[in-house]
Amino acid sequence: SGSRFDRPIRSGFDNLVVDGHDWWYPACKCHKGVVPDFGAYFCSACDKRVFQVVPRFRVKIEVTDDKASCVFVLFDFEMSYIKEKSCAYFVAQSKARNAGPHPIEFDGLVGKKMLFSIDNSLKQLV
Repeated sequence: SGSRFDRPIRSGFDNLVVDGHDWWYPACKCHKGVVPDFGAYFCSACDKRVFQVVPRFRVKIEVTDDKASCVFVLFDFEMSYIKEKSCAYFVAQSKARNAGPHPIEFDGLVGKKMLFSIDNSLKQLV
């Protein structure tokens, strides 16, 4: 049917964790991100103050082949599956180790072959 992005594409050559961006975010139990709010957090999806948050993955991966590069975002479900550990585990480890821009375990994603499926039927909200 139309675009070359209608079918799954395979990452052929390089994956790179994009530094300079947070690899996790604090979330409400509804899974939406929260913002600091006077000693607590605020969830706009639930429209309430939240006192306990859950760390969730949001890891940006730059995928390149011989023709182009693209950034994909791996969220909580995908990263927990790939790394077989929760985001909370990596947050605690990073704080204990005083780690760099991302956990060293993420470096195992570099060069790993992955299959990404692009669904262009979703409409972007402006």
